[in-house]
Amino acid sequence: MASVDNDSDVSGSSGFRFNFNIGCAVATIAFGLAIWVLTPYQVETAVPLFGKPASGLDPHLFPRVIAAVFILLGIWYFVRALMMREENLLRKLDREAIVNSLVSLAAFFIFAELMEIVGFVISGAATMFFLSTFYGNRTWWLGILVSLAVPLGVFNLFTKVLLVFLPEFPYADLGWL
Repeated sequence: MASVDNDSDVSGSSGFRFNFNIGCAVATIAFGLAIWVLTPYQVETAVPLFGKPASGLDPHLFPRVIAAVFILLGIWYFVRALMMREENLLRKLDREAIVNSLVSLAAFFIFAELMEIVGFVISGAATMFFLSTFYGNRTWWLGILVSLAVPLGVFNLFTKVLLVFLPEFPYADLGWL
């Protein structure tokens, strides 16, 4: 845990030292600014009904509020991070932790790309089976069972109960979902 020191001295000497918390604070501010700038191009305005908007709220309001919150929290985090003295533990990660993180990130990226092509269930099942096997599951029949049951359950919950769109797999019209 990072200890907070009231001195403005970050590194024990008189120089500025970049740390993980400062990087996260800057990324949070940048994310908030990106939301603020990109919102007008991503959110459509409602079609007017009899010359008046369907609701009194501007559709850009909520994303802009969220962006402002990100920016303000990022600034607060940046100020707090300047007062922290901490050891950079990311440099002490072993090779296995780095490989596991990179494999997981790659699997989630491939999952997102495959979801548009083969649907949520197939890409989710393939990703779950691959990651469970990669992280040590050796009972292949249980891995297949769980990898099929969880995406099917999530798909049905989201599409039938919560009425949220998820990409269907190519054989969804057979009626067995």
